Amino acid sequence: MNTPFALPKQHQEHRGGKIGIRIFIFVELLIWTGLFLLYTMFRNQYAHDFQNASKSIYLLLGTINTFILLTSSLTMSLSMVAIRQANQKLCLVFLGFTIALGFAFLIIQYFEWASQIDLGRYPNSEWLQIQADGVILFYGIYYTMTGLYGLHVLAGIMLLLALGKNMMGCPCAEYHWDISQNPQFQGSTIAFLDSQGNKIWTSELDATTKQVLLKIQYHPAPQRIHAADYTPLKNAGLYWQWVSMIWLFLFPFFYLIR
Repeated sequence: MNTPFALPKQHQEHRGGKIGIRIFIFVELLIWTGLFLLYTMFRNQYAHDFQNASKSIYLLLGTINTFILLTSSLTMSLSMVAIRQANQKLCLVFLGFTIALGFAFLIIQYFEWASQIDLGRYPNSEWLQIQADGVILFYGIYYTMTGLYGLHVLAGIMLLLALGKNMMGCPCAEYHWDISQNPQFQGSTIAFLDSQGNKIWTSELDATTKQVLLKIQYHPAPQRIHAADYTPLKNAGLYWQWVSMIWLFLFPFFYLIR
């Protein structure tokens, strides 16, 4: 026996999530503002040293990463447009592109860091200890801010992966009874009730019934992302756009001041 059943659509606002992501971004704004002010203060004090140190940072890699993040912002926006149009497959495709671009950014950032470390340009290195105070401060701030930013990108990727897994889940539930192993149920009536106790589906179990399979299809699936309720994806998109915007300040501060 295979009986599909569609539950009514439910619209959920997730106000807590909306408020939470905005509070989080506000706190983030305060943290990053403090870091950029600290950078500006030291740059004004050691302008010549900062300019010279910036020449060792690979402008090409920073430019590529800027292009990658701008493209990821576009694909993230397109994923939300797709889910609003109830096109879940296209939404997952754009979400996958966003995740891939995030990993590409981290890989390029890794190679940039690795090249600097191979040259001995890292905190407390012998090369750095004999440099001017401004150069030491530049590299300290560079590793702190770009490292913190990389963690933000990684957190965004993990969030998008979790949302993608949520969307790919099968929005159904199956219940299976083997009547041959439970003869006491023969001759009984089974019923499926909603949350208010109303009968949705009933069936008689006669002597010929061997197995019962009840498959319930949810439309839309509860606790999943769909066109009627995509607030979690919207919050993730807001976070990703915020992270991308931070890079638009990091890029000129470290790569273009030369």
